[in-house]
Amino acid sequence: MSLLKQYLDLKHRMYFEDVIGDAVSGAILNELGQREVQQKWIYVAHTDPLKFAVSFLAILDRGGIPVCLPSAKNIQLDSWAFIEGVWVSSGPPREFLGLNNRACYAVPTSGTTGTPSLCEFYLEKAFLNAKAHAQGFGIYNQLEIIQTLPVHHSYGIVAYILTPLVTGCAVHFCPSMVGVRSLKKDKSPHDSIIHLSPSQARFLIRDSVSVPQIKKVSVGGGTITLDELDKLQGVFLNSEIFVSYGLTEAGPRVTAGLFARSMKQEMNLDGSVNWIGSPISNVNVKLIDPAPGEWQSGRLCVQSPYIKMNTQSEEMDGDWLVTRDRVRIQDNQIFFLSREDDLLKYGGMTIYPKEIENSVRNWPGVRDVIILKEADPMYGERPLLIIEGDIELKTVQELLVRDVVLYTAFSEIFIQGEFPRQSLDKIDRKKLLQSIRGARK
Repeated sequence: MSLLKQYLDLKHRMYFEDVIGDAVSGAILNELGQREVQQKWIYVAHTDPLKFAVSFLAILDRGGIPVCLPSAKNIQLDSWAFIEGVWVSSGPPREFLGLNNRACYAVPTSGTTGTPSLCEFYLEKAFLNAKAHAQGFGIYNQLEIIQTLPVHHSYGIVAYILTPLVTGCAVHFCPSMVGVRSLKKDKSPHDSIIHLSPSQARFLIRDSVSVPQIKKVSVGGGTITLDELDKLQGVFLNSEIFVSYGLTEAGPRVTAGLFARSMKQEMNLDGSVNWIGSPISNVNVKLIDPAPGEWQSGRLCVQSPYIKMNTQSEEMDGDWLVTRDRVRIQDNQIFFLSREDDLLKYGGMTIYPKEIENSVRNWPGVRDVIILKEADPMYGERPLLIIEGDIELKTVQELLVRDVVLYTAFSEIFIQGEFPRQSLDKIDRKKLLQSIRGARK
């Protein structure tokens, strides 16, 4: 049986309505026609999440290699492309050599902190990653997955396309983020799991509306504190709350963990720490480059059968993928400290932006916050405190003195109504920094 037929047999829904799979797939299969796509790259982008999933699986069924794109805007295509369900010819279809007829696909990194790069995966290993991901959250075939994150992203492919195929669960497709209030109107008898970005989780905490049929809530694609998880548990009183961590290059899932309100006391933890769980099945982690004076912390390395197949020598330490993330490990639980690129060296002092961001995020009127850095001739680097919300500059300065030891380092403070964002609701650092520099002029 084809992957597409298996997928559509799972009775997915779109905005509370049953999806007519044959009608959706028929138009796409008709447009694909009889083109010979065996072992060739096919760029694919679709704003409709279900149609993207159908296109992705249809190309795999025909032996093609879907290269997933967030959109067709500003992308120089060098091969065939299947954009919004329509063929776009841009040169001969590109051969993908040396695969021995093994199914695979490719997806770019988000580019949040640098230039996006294309990661290539064997489908068989991606299925194993999806299975480990499902086991980490306890996803079973009677559970419905509420789609609230982009499907074209590396996480979306595993969570919304491959996980249903390995578990038999259905997806409730939502072209845009479904509000919790609208989910309360859903009369479906299915128990549900919802995957959230940290920004979405914080929105739901502020909204304070519980949905009884949501049995599992996971938060990933960024960091969230134990205190915030506790508040999220207060919204979803009868739900299991999970965290997860991953990166596109790793397959993408690396960790998962079930939150318990007793964690802080049992492990003697501060509520502001960013917990990201423990390794999922078949994944090992280790630390390198420990920071002086920091206990059980360092740069995270991942050993996993799910890692992309086009690794570069500078990314690897033997068979370990070397990440740019600094973490602390305690009792097999992993706590995120900072991206390597985000660490600030201010006058010989190391500043961990996440620690300060976690504190600022609790201030009244603050919806989100980020600390960026710029070179400084005197101090080496200096921080830029940028707040999304409605708060007076004077109030920010007073709270900095109260809550931040190195408050004198923050000579530049910016307050914006809304941050530019990328996939998974991540802040677009490049655009934000451009707007800040423009505001100085």
